[in-house]
Amino acid sequence: MDFLKKVREIKEREVEAIGRITRNRPFPLLSFKSSLIEAPIIAEIKQASPSKGLIIRVDPVTQARKYVEGGAGAISILVDSNFFGGSWEYISIVKEKFNIPILCKEFIISERQIVKAYNYGADAILLISKLLSSLELVDLYNFAIDLGLEVLVEIHSEDELERISSLNPFIVGVNSRDLKILHVDKKHAKRVISLIRDKYFVVAESGIESEEDIKEFTLAGARAFLIGEVLMKSGNPTLIIERFTSVYKDLRNKGS
Repeated sequence: MDFLKKVREIKEREVEAIGRITRNRPFPLLSFKSSLIEAPIIAEIKQASPSKGLIIRVDPVTQARKYVEGGAGAISILVDSNFFGGSWEYISIVKEKFNIPILCKEFIISERQIVKAYNYGADAILLISKLLSSLELVDLYNFAIDLGLEVLVEIHSEDELERISSLNPFIVGVNSRDLKILHVDKKHAKRVISLIRDKYFVVAESGIESEEDIKEFTLAGARAFLIGEVLMKSGNPTLIIERFTSVYKDLRNKGS
């Protein structure tokens, strides 16, 4: 069984357990995309992963503070507990302390999860193209937009480009990791990014570990970078964000 198929089965059970949910948001919405235009790093709170297991246990507020101090444009929060050691509560805990856009990182298959993200305080959600049918992708995208949330639409390969074209999304994430087999191929991701760099605001996802990675993905056409593991493992994620941002802005100023 591939990873995404396993995830789908688990999420279907979780959605049933959510039951009926109504909209009740205590936080104002912030603009995810506007923030990324100014500050390109989406810094992720990720305590574990299906490929690496436990990474590190952190206090989400302490970790978020380091990200904010480094100048991150947004914070991505993993809410999945099965594979990533996350929690929905992390969104509201961080939101109460910091005025920064939050991306809810979850395997979303239902409107109930979107309302839940909205209520907890997320400003944007992730929709993974390969996890959804074409109809589901359109319906969930439009539902989120109608709520006022922004959507990071994630793809991995060229064959998904036609599926997302009808959405005309502002932000498209290209994941270096194939979520079916959990293999990272940065060269493949750069090729996909180069194909869509003039059409979408592109976020490079997964496997970004160095200033050289930032340089190469920027040259391919990425405008923002979702970074988790290297920040979680670092003793000084604030400095890493500052350095990565500087590399990106230097290249952009040179016209790359």
